Parts: sequence; structure tokens; C-alpha cells
Amino acid sequence: MFEVVILGTLLVIAILGAPVLDGLERKLKAKVHSRLGPPILQTWYDILKLLRKEIILPANVRIVLYLVPLYYGLVCLLVLFTMLGIIGLPNIYSIAFIIITIAFAQGIFVIIPVLCSNPFSIVGSMREVALMLINEVALAVALTLLAYFANSLNLSDIIHLSYTPSYIVLALLIIVATYVLAGRVPFDIAEAEPELASGILIELSGPLLGIFIYGNLIKRLAVSMLASYIILAPLLGGVSHLVTLCLTLILAGVIWLLYALTAVILARSRVDLAPTTLFKIFLTLSVISVILRHLGL
Repeated sequence: MFEVVILGTLLVIAILGAPVLDGLERKLKAKVHSRLGPPILQTWYDILKLLRKEIILPANVRIVLYLVPLYYGLVCLLVLFTMLGIIGLPNIYSIAFIIITIAFAQGIFVIIPVLCSNPFSIVGSMREVALMLINEVALAVALTLLAYFANSLNLSDIIHLSYTPSYIVLALLIIVATYVLAGRVPFDIAEAEPELASGILIELSGPLLGIFIYGNLIKRLAVSMLASYIILAPLLGGVSHLVTLCLTLILAGVIWLLYALTAVILARSRVDLAPTTLFKIFLTLSVISVILRHLGL
């Protein structure tokens, strides 16, 4: 019962803390650019302001009223499944649940702008689909290989692995895939403001926009947690599950900010280059990891 309470508390802290991490990111970017920047809680102020506005639906698309909260619910489930996988809940097959939840969440993510029937949102959605066909498939393959290496679909069982060359290469693949999934530069082409005027977000406003943005922030936290645990797991053998979860959350916050710094340094990629570049990177890393594994490395 105590562990359930702690897990629930950490889940609430994670979900409520995602906009705070975005506020820290905005502050960090401002410092890099020699600006003062907004308050750390500015993202929360923006979301709450949007939630207080009236709901204006895109023309003849009432289903968006249900899809946006569904997207939000799926990314919250992604955080929950990641946490349950980390604490080692028996027979949950958390790696499979994580893959499925990411697939459904990203499916809703690209369906919403298509239903809005705005040319800019549709173009943004098609760009996101092009990335999904490479990135999300590569992430699913990487997590499947991780399950194969650990001989288990339970995320907690990767603590029995060690930092072998095959594991390090696979971890690098997952880190790159989670960076892309977080919508960071140069892979934010679905919302490229100079070209698409916010792309997939253009038809959303008020509470729908607030929930959608909040969902994106929670997704960023979830993928940061996944990358964090992949990095930490081989070090955590014999450590209690709750301590492991706390360490993972702390490192996830650090990874979020490191991803932000990386995004500041990089420039946006061309829409025709991003998917092909990712395909070459992911194919190379996955093949190298499998070869090294079969060589016993």
C-alpha cells in the first residue's frame, strides 16, 4: 500500500512538473541567448490562461473535442506504464505496453490536424507522419531488441544487463529516437513556424490548445524518463525500485534540459533530409548492435 501511495505521488509530481521543466528550459534558452527570459512557471500560466478561454472548435470537426483529451490521457498512460515498468510490476510486459501506447498517442497526434482540414495543419501532419515512419518504428525495434537482450518484456529486467558495446549502441539509438519523438530541433518540422505558422497547432485554440500543449510536454517527460532509465539501469542492480524510480525522474529532468541545450545549438533540418538522415542513422546503429550482440560483445 505504501508503494502504491509513493507511486501515485510521483506520478502526480511528474505530470504537474512537466510544464515546470518547460519553464526551466525557456529560462535556460534565454540565458544562452543573453536574455532574462520568462518566469519558470510561465508555461503553467499560459496553459491555465488557455483553459479559461471559451472552446472554439474547427469547422465541422466536433470529434476533435474528444481526440485532444484522448491524446492527453494516452501520454499520461505512457508515463504510468514507464513508471510501472521501472518498479518491476510482475507480468505487466511494460515494454510492449510502452510501444503500443506510443503508437496510439502518435496516431492521435497526427489525426487531429488532418481532421481540421487546414492546408497548413495537413502539411504539418504529413511531415510528422514521414518522421513517424522512421523514428517510431526505429524506437519500437530498439525496445524490442532491448527485450531480446534482456530475455524479458518487463522493463525492470534490463538492470541485469551491463554496459556492453551492443547495449551502448542500442542505448544511443533509443536516446536519438526519444530526442526526435520529443519534437526537438532539427526535427520539429511538423510545427516549423517560419513555414507553417505552427503547423499542426494552427486550428487549435483555448482549452483544446492548452490540453494539446500540456500533452506534448508530458510526452517529452515520458521519453526523457525512458532514455534516463536506459542509461541508469545497468548501474541499479540491488537498488530498491522506488529509489530507482526517483533517480530516473531526477535524471529525466537533466536529460530534458540537455535535449533543450542540444536544440539551441542545432538548426532546423530540411523536410526532405530529416527522415532519410534518421533512417541511415537508425539502420546503422541497429545493425551494429545486433552484430555486436551475436559476437558476444
